[in-house]
Amino acid sequence: MYPPWDAPTSLQAQKTQTWQLKYFLNIPVNEPIDFSYKHTLRFRIMCCNIDQAE
Repeated sequence: MYPPWDAPTSLQAQKTQTWQLKYFLNIPVNEPIDFSYKHTLRFRIMCCNIDQAE
């Protein structure tokens, strides 16, 4: 797993981080949390689980 604050050095790790970044939820420190993204994230996880089951 390569979170946004990580700086991978290998090309493979950088490619992996690129597709993983869309699955990280940004939680700001001094701002309200955008809970509308939570539904999108849950949908993506459910879709991934369905794809893996096949």
